[in-house]
Amino acid sequence: MSETENRDFDDLIREALQEQIHRQPLSKLTVVEAWERLEARKSTSFPRRKMKGWGMLLSLAVACTLLFFIWSPGHGSAYGNLVVWFQQIQGSVVQLFGGKSEKIDSMDLPKATAFQVIETPDYQTEQLSMEKAQSVTDFPIILPAVPNDFQLAHVDVIRKQNEMSKEIYLNYTNGHRDFTIAEFSSTESFSFGIMADQDDALLEELIIGGQKGSLITYKNNTRQLIWMTESHYFSIEGNLTKEEIIKIAKSM
Repeated sequence: MSETENRDFDDLIREALQEQIHRQPLSKLTVVEAWERLEARKSTSFPRRKMKGWGMLLSLAVACTLLFFIWSPGHGSAYGNLVVWFQQIQGSVVQLFGGKSEKIDSMDLPKATAFQVIETPDYQTEQLSMEKAQSVTDFPIILPAVPNDFQLAHVDVIRKQNEMSKEIYLNYTNGHRDFTIAEFSSTESFSFGIMADQDDALLEELIIGGQKGSLITYKNNTRQLIWMTESHYFSIEGNLTKEEIIKIAKSM
């Protein structure tokens, strides 16, 4: 990707973040912090699928939206210690929201002018062994049962320097296919959101371990399965069949 194309794509990401600021109640996470997390995530090389055109834009747009909301403590009505999950359709766009809230919070929305590009992100990505990753993560990492031909390639931990992580990624491969499991701590007030175009993706509701979840199948036949428990947010994404991804999820 040329420097000009890369700059144009970064502008698209920034615009998406700013759009979500004005459409969704937010937490103390600023747009600057959201961009830091996105830049840290982009700097890591994962064994992910190769995509072109709409597939790459859709996937990165979804990842950007997910990254922005996932660290946002919940706002609005109080639900006690309950996991809430719902979706709505606006035109051809499906919006998926979920989270958990223990109290009602309110604060002013950040101004659009508050955004700036951060050259040195505070959030860093580390590739660690499972044992080391668990030692720097403040929630229990849940290991799945995966198809026999898949092996854990590496664990990516995202955190601020000298702080415990609330976000890890388990990267699996069999040499021909790969997938990534994201695990986030959701023990505090927590919410997230994802948007997908119905023309480019199929969204199905599922029940995983008694909790509502959503399976997104993209045009290139890759899939993402998302669900929450009272302690964790989970996302499985990659080159898996519907049967494989559901079986992995139910093992966690």
